[in-house]
Amino acid sequence: MRRQNETGRVCYTASTMSEERLAIMLKDLSDIFGQRFDAVDARFDTVDARFDAVDRRFNSIDTEIASIKAELGDIHAEIRSIKEDIAILTERVDDLSGYAKELDALSARVARIEEHLGISVKTTA
Repeated sequence: MRRQNETGRVCYTASTMSEERLAIMLKDLSDIFGQRFDAVDARFDTVDARFDAVDRRFNSIDTEIASIKAELGDIHAEIRSIKEDIAILTERVDDLSGYAKELDALSARVARIEEHLGISVKTTA
């Protein structure tokens, strides 16, 4: 039976259609929906692949940051050791102005290294 729905479109009721015509329409609809779902599924696969790539990139960056932190920790420890050695030497050669100048120059170099690396160190005297 052919009739119009509330939007004015023509629609057919199942009771007026032959079973064969109904089966064909259902198969056509099934094929259309299947193609649409396959397209959406493919798009999701693409998005998933992009997220996987971003995850791998973040993991790589995390590894690099951990490595840099470890290296900076070693550098910081070495600078601290140099400062302690300088303090000891300064005490030992306090009267000798030549050594004091060299030690001041070394202290200035260490301070420039710390500034370049962005390390703020509180000195204790």
